[in-house]
Amino acid sequence: MTRLEIRLLGGFEAKLGDRPVQRFESQKVRALLAYLALHRDQYLSRDHLAGLFWPDRPDEVARRNLRQALYNIRTSLGNGDDAVPALITDQSQVRLHPDLECWLDVAEFNERVRRGLAESGPDPLLLSEAVRLYKGDLLAGFFLRDCVEFEVWLVTHQENAREDALQTFRTLVQIYLARGEHRFGIRYAKRLLAIDPLSEEAHRQLMRLYTMAGRRNRALTQYEQLLNLLQSELGVDPVEETTDLYRSILLQGQSDEDVADQEEATPPIIPLIGRTHQFDLLQGLWNSVVDGQGHFTLVTGESGVGKSRLVKSFIDGASSKRNTAVLRGRSYSSAPLVGFRPIADVVRSVFTDLLSDEPESASRLVPEVLADLALVCPELPKLAASTLDIEINPDLGDPSRVADSFLELMDVLLRPAEGGTRPIIFLLEDIQWADEGTLALLDTLVRNLEGRSIWVLATGTNADKVADSLTAAGDSGVSLPLERLDPEQVEEIAKSLVDLASAPVLADYLWRSGQGLPLAIAELVNLLWDEKILIQLAPGRWALRADPEATEPPEAIGELIFRRFRRLPDSTRRLMSLAAVLGHQFDVEVLAEAGDEHLGVVEIAIELSLERWLIRQFPLSWSQAGPERDIVVWARGVRRGFFEFSHRAIRSSILEHINPLRRQIMHGAAARALRKRHAEDPGFISEELAFHWLEAGEPEEAIPWLEHSAKRAARSGTVAVEQVYSERTKAIREQVAKDETKGGRVVTIPRQSPPKK
Repeated sequence: MTRLEIRLLGGFEAKLGDRPVQRFESQKVRALLAYLALHRDQYLSRDHLAGLFWPDRPDEVARRNLRQALYNIRTSLGNGDDAVPALITDQSQVRLHPDLECWLDVAEFNERVRRGLAESGPDPLLLSEAVRLYKGDLLAGFFLRDCVEFEVWLVTHQENAREDALQTFRTLVQIYLARGEHRFGIRYAKRLLAIDPLSEEAHRQLMRLYTMAGRRNRALTQYEQLLNLLQSELGVDPVEETTDLYRSILLQGQSDEDVADQEEATPPIIPLIGRTHQFDLLQGLWNSVVDGQGHFTLVTGESGVGKSRLVKSFIDGASSKRNTAVLRGRSYSSAPLVGFRPIADVVRSVFTDLLSDEPESASRLVPEVLADLALVCPELPKLAASTLDIEINPDLGDPSRVADSFLELMDVLLRPAEGGTRPIIFLLEDIQWADEGTLALLDTLVRNLEGRSIWVLATGTNADKVADSLTAAGDSGVSLPLERLDPEQVEEIAKSLVDLASAPVLADYLWRSGQGLPLAIAELVNLLWDEKILIQLAPGRWALRADPEATEPPEAIGELIFRRFRRLPDSTRRLMSLAAVLGHQFDVEVLAEAGDEHLGVVEIAIELSLERWLIRQFPLSWSQAGPERDIVVWARGVRRGFFEFSHRAIRSSILEHINPLRRQIMHGAAARALRKRHAEDPGFISEELAFHWLEAGEPEEAIPWLEHSAKRAARSGTVAVEQVYSERTKAIREQVAKDETKGGRVVTIPRQSPPKK
């Protein structure tokens, strides 16, 4: 059955199947179809419709005009003898045929707003889908002469939809402001102001977001714009709250590290399409977890198919609705090899974020448990001492107890000291590269999920490594495969970006060049934006300025990414290449040190890379919207701290195009920068130092760090990791001894002092 698609938010567009419907003879016919679509579940009397659209005509003339308009709708929407008729009519009533497949953007918008603003708490994914549909006022630009009753009806419904949109934007801005995700917050705040430019609250939120982003000058400019707008439109000054915020930002003082005062321009956000079934399944599992039944879920699929985006989008909504502890760890395919690395990430985030505000909960952990956890997270003694004033003695740790002690930590998080139950989502990404220690701990955890509100949610390209854990989980273990998008789903993405007339052209380009792979589709859209073929008409509205085929995209995803990367300024490319050498995650201050570059220049490079979706902020956890940050903290900017590449394919593409000799030099710079950054206790990063020194071609510098890494692996019980480092140390010592034994003279290699514990 051919689907009728009608879009009324921002104007009027109709499409039947794959063809735009353009044979309507007048605006009144379009308005009539819109009115019928908005009342599609009910019969409407002919007298009512005739009086609504032809109020100044005699009854007979008005009814004749209505018959002609209905005939025009039938002929315009007709598509064959076997098609469902568009309308059901009799002598007195009219309605759209109930069997006609009709998609209406207003209905979809209203449903997403209703669910997204439910009493259980806001759902950012549903709300973002709602605002994606809101491209402007209902039937924007429509005016029917001498139809006063219709105009009153239209204005009322426009106001209702506009208020729903404003509330949705306000909620999204507040969510992303509280979470510190300034880029999304700025985007939604600007769209809110496009609808309601006199909203001082929205201007204040945008000022806060700009300040959080380190764009102090832009925040001050926003205030000046508000001041001029209020004085010219209303003849008043901003309220005291707004002025106080302006002064707070102003008092921070000028910094030569402020990003240039310019409007940001970013590619569109690609909507999450074609994952409704998977989302519903995740929701069912989450409901079960909240009710007290633990689960282990593995999301599988090829690289770039959208595994991480699916689970993170779901977690984003789930954690907004209730107090939830969300813990995150990732395994890596490339060096350095670190035992228990995902678990160390989780333990670190628990003590720096969650338990730092709950000392009473942390006090329930006995010394032996803390000592065991310190075996997998060597920084723990220092973290616990500084944030919780707890002394930890790693010498008390026993590797055979690590899994049980981790379970004790989960139980403390599940039942905070203030009472109640706090469910846990434990996200393990790229599980196919997990080390033996992580897999063993995972197996213990999933065998003890019964009665615990813990959801172990893993992503990976296959299930081989965790097959035993899935089996051990029994009915609580679910494997959820993801496939590529089909042509219809790709077309939905195109429709979300451009008008219905241009959507088939864009959809065909995205399908043939991306073959349904979400990562490829996102990169193709970014490429069109880079090439100025896809341009922004207004907030939330885009258009094709030329044929997408003019871009001639490369077939390989890596080449496509690097083509976009080459468009960056030289300094940004150099720094992002160095960031790729540092790792999938990188510290901005280490990047500045390794690049021997002023921090302001580094921050501009970070900003440009953020705008192009090449990198993103790296949160240790995003369990619950934290308290609103102090303005002094905002002024430091989020471009300090940790970032990660948006996808491992982006980092891989950059690395592949670095000259080997240049890469070797970069590894040496990375090693020296890391050693300086962690001068107080570089043993915490011994694996990274060993890796970078080896890649830099300086094996003697790597030896003490290899030895230290082997000892750490032995203490934590990761035998395979210990063996790798021990064998590497032995091979390098033998090679160095061989190289230095020349001319019959044996050179003894002094044993370097190991890093302090």
